[in-house]
Amino acid sequence: MKDVEAAKQFFQDVMGVGPFQKTELIRLSDYEGTHYGQPSDGESLTSIAYSGGTFIEPIQPVSGQSIFQDYLNERPSGGV
Repeated sequence: MKDVEAAKQFFQDVMGVGPFQKTELIRLSDYEGTHYGQPSDGESLTSIAYSGGTFIEPIQPVSGQSIFQDYLNERPSGGV
């Protein structure tokens, strides 16, 4: 799913995963993130939850370049 809030709702309603933490904006530049070896200006919305020992992190790219945006460029409907 391309919408982090819709993904959180799906995981909660259909799969019983949650609760999710508050959705936050992550700026890759704050973490010296890179995109194919170059500094990245990517920004994404993200949230996390655990299901047993499994870590679930829906990610929605909102601007800039990132591997998450690359994925959506190749697969516009989103995915896991």
